Amino acid sequence: MTLAKRQDWKREVKRKAIEYKSPNIYIACEEINFIWQERDVIEFREMWRKGCSIHHIAEYFQRGTDEVMILAMDQSRQRNIKSRPGGIWGI
Repeated sequence: MTLAKRQDWKREVKRKAIEYKSPNIYIACEEINFIWQERDVIEFREMWRKGCSIHHIAEYFQRGTDEVMILAMDQSRQRNIKSRPGGIWGI
């Protein structure tokens, strides 16, 4: 997400908060980049299946471990990955 799009998104969230009469909101994890290229998600799934650690995957994609953990949670909820030995941390 570009900086301009992120700022637009933040303005929209704050506008909605005002609609709901909550001007003092806190947006959790707003600094985390939740956007992934589809090819990277496919590659993540393969690395997950092979048992690569979250730290290794994060290094490979040059992303934070928290970003990879959020992707893992998303992919698990979508049933695109399964639990594995070592859980989230891998082998």
